[in-house]
Amino acid sequence: MPSKSVVAGLLLVGTCWLGAYASTWRLLVATWLAEPDYSHGFLVPAFSGYLIWHQRKRFRDVTCRADWRGIVLLLISIGLRIVAAVLYLPWLEMLSLLVSVAGVCWLIGGSRLLRLSLPALGFCLFMIPLPARVQSVCSGGLQRVATLGSCYLLQTCGQTAMAEGNVILFGDYELEVAEACSGLRMMLGFVALTTGAALLSRLSFGERTFVVASSIPIAVMTNIVRITATGLGVGVLTSESARKILHDVAAYSMMPLGFGLVFLELFLLSRLFDDSDFRGPMPLVRVSAVGGMRS
Repeated sequence: MPSKSVVAGLLLVGTCWLGAYASTWRLLVATWLAEPDYSHGFLVPAFSGYLIWHQRKRFRDVTCRADWRGIVLLLISIGLRIVAAVLYLPWLEMLSLLVSVAGVCWLIGGSRLLRLSLPALGFCLFMIPLPARVQSVCSGGLQRVATLGSCYLLQTCGQTAMAEGNVILFGDYELEVAEACSGLRMMLGFVALTTGAALLSRLSFGERTFVVASSIPIAVMTNIVRITATGLGVGVLTSESARKILHDVAAYSMMPLGFGLVFLELFLLSRLFDDSDFRGPMPLVRVSAVGGMRS
């Protein structure tokens, strides 16, 4: 157990850190409330805390001892805040928050505490909004991919479809793929959930990386399926309320469909490769109610 002086020191450092980043936390909360794309940000810190609690046995061996190399990360975080204030880059200030936490971990617990805390700190990246320019570029690119992919899928389903910009023309109908339909919102949440599930699993590092990387094209595919289903429904349903219900149902079905494709992917890989090379979906599927794993 750490001594009273160590606990008092940790409380002092924590209080100073919260005071220094109070404005940053207010900015983060305001963003989560105002931007639907980042409403999942409220859950990210809680899940990161759960990741640490889930691995609490590994933290018992960590001794509280000063490692002054952590000051380097603290100085970097201060530099990031200065640059963020001068250039008005809110996302950089939010990033400095995580760098400062990494610096404190390194300072009070050495490299071992920093290494054990990295998964939780890395997951916290999902609570930071993308830079406006990056978000605009990603949203525009996803819009175009969704338009072309949905147009091709509608043609495959026997519809006479043609894409003009971000509008799909088929029959007597027009289906606009607006910026909100780009799938960026679903992708951010889906990748975050997939990453969380992978971190709680007993998959190897390479398998976890593959699962998380594959979640991006899977999110794109599910968005294309959603738009296609909505387009087919427009041609069948005559009631405007029925079309709206179909649109909402298709939107809510994206996440379950995405996870279904992830598990299908793992199942197929477990059949293609030997168990010694790829253990398949079972380690990911068998996440217990408390986040543990059953052998």
